[in-house]
Amino acid sequence: MRLLLDQTALHTLYPIGMKIYVNLNGLGAGMEGGVLSLGSFQADGVANIPQPLLPNHIVRSEVFLEIVPKKTTIHALSEATRGLWIQLDEIQFARSEKGKTFAGEAFDTFDGERWINSCESFLSTIVSSSSFSKFKSVVLDSLSGLIRAIHTRDYYNEKDILKINNPSDFNLQNNRCDPFFEESFETHPLGRFMGSGWLNWVESGTVYWEVYEDENSLGQSLRIGSYRSGNKNSLCWLITPLINIRNLAQPFFSFRTSTAFADSSALEVFYSTNFSGNESQIKNATWIPLEGLVASEEDNDLLWIDSGILPLNNIKESVYFAFRYTGSGKTASDGTFELDDIRIFEVDR
Repeated sequence: MRLLLDQTALHTLYPIGMKIYVNLNGLGAGMEGGVLSLGSFQADGVANIPQPLLPNHIVRSEVFLEIVPKKTTIHALSEATRGLWIQLDEIQFARSEKGKTFAGEAFDTFDGERWINSCESFLSTIVSSSSFSKFKSVVLDSLSGLIRAIHTRDYYNEKDILKINNPSDFNLQNNRCDPFFEESFETHPLGRFMGSGWLNWVESGTVYWEVYEDENSLGQSLRIGSYRSGNKNSLCWLITPLINIRNLAQPFFSFRTSTAFADSSALEVFYSTNFSGNESQIKNATWIPLEGLVASEEDNDLLWIDSGILPLNNIKESVYFAFRYTGSGKTASDGTFELDDIRIFEVDR
């Protein structure tokens, strides 16, 4: 449970580990921002306890106890762990975060949000820190290790995050554990994507995948959209280079997507083992759907969605992966899809 206090620099009044007593008279409890919270009772919920009233409700003691974080994994994060101080082992910042600060980039407003990956499962989650913090301009470490943080929800109650208050919440001293294959589009020029070995083929219409960067992208990302294109039909394929996964014992595939007013447009994901690599043969190849999570109009706009980890155990040869965008033809309402962090990796199970 979260205690809502209208007070800054809480650590000076209530140091970590101090036992406190809470006078519940006049307080209320409820869900605030997606987290069970205790605070000042209001007709429409709970709010911060006003600073002048803190001595009436919060009683400090001279008892100090060691606070031990709950060890868990990204996969195990759930409603039951919200509000808890947790520890994740074997994690690292995503490669797309290389060179960034905690919260000091031009696109950071109130909070800086950075992606971390698990070295064990390659699942991802977001670390958040305040853009008003003293350490906002500290550059992220590139190694792997552990993190201690509060599992909670973001300010808009759109997604789960890990909240940190100090760079010392990280202990990153081990080598990185990057995937077998990864494309985060950081090294490509902005504009039409023309990566070596990739195909960006317009089957119909005029729209194609392009590299972009703004306050909502993951560094540089790809996007495509037929909004106001004037095309009666929009269909574009993004196809990876040929990837040899024969020697991977337990390969998995993952990616991230987001949308902006997706409406009736669609994004589908496939793989093929009989594609020749020539764009003239795309329609002749056998493309098998991959059932990962893809952002849709039901998700909040510009909220990045993890696909989940998709097993590739049935593939014992070289393979192509494809992302196919289809517009509805109603270009006044067709939206945009964004794509990033395409990965292939092994997971020991």
